[in-house]
Amino acid sequence: MAKFIIGLFCIVMLVGCAHRYYAPVTQNVPLFEEKGESRVSYNFGNTDETSFINLMAAYALTDNYAVHANFNLMFTDPMGGLLFDADLGKGGEGGLAFGWYKPLNKKIRFEIFGGDAIGYRNNRPDANQYLRFRYNKLYLQPSIGLTTNLIDLAWTTSFSYMNMFITNVYDSDGERIDISRNKIAEEIQNKRHSLLFEPGITLRIGGKQAKFQLQIVNTFNLSHPELPYDRYSISCGLFFLPNIWLKD
Repeated sequence: MAKFIIGLFCIVMLVGCAHRYYAPVTQNVPLFEEKGESRVSYNFGNTDETSFINLMAAYALTDNYAVHANFNLMFTDPMGGLLFDADLGKGGEGGLAFGWYKPLNKKIRFEIFGGDAIGYRNNRPDANQYLRFRYNKLYLQPSIGLTTNLIDLAWTTSFSYMNMFITNVYDSDGERIDISRNKIAEEIQNKRHSLLFEPGITLRIGGKQAKFQLQIVNTFNLSHPELPYDRYSISCGLFFLPNIWLKD
């Protein structure tokens, strides 16, 4: 099992990267049972052409209502490079959601979260220009999952409405130029509203207090499939249940 886990981490970290304008990241799927439960996870992932680090937390406020938060850093060189370089695909995203959950029986859980995520990306479409843009993503994320002491398995279908804004376009000398001089920036500006469908599968293996997590997410741009989006993400990491630690 240890060799298998180490191998998955190596595969994710060594996949090459380049630039894109949106990339799916790890979905927050806590699978709560009752009030007072908490979840924390750390993940490293890879999309078609971008890598990311993800930190997530969730807390059950009552026996039916919960909140979760996500923070992601995206980059193209998993072994180095500065996040705020105007380089290929680098950026960040943060989100907050409120949700309703219900255990269907001792092992099956249903939950649905609605939230908002705000992010930005830097991209260099060619050697002479680079651009920076931000986006706002409203999403609805239902999940159903099986959870036991040793394994969790969940299916998630996320629906989101994304609005993209080009903030700056620069030439190779660092001078700001008009959006109309960059074809990619102009295309994104003209097609900045997108409806996304992002189904995902989550697998967790371990014990009561912590599990190894593996997740695969696909992205389908239902409005503008021709735009250069990453089509999938694969992430792995560690999933913790702090409330179990406190009880023990």
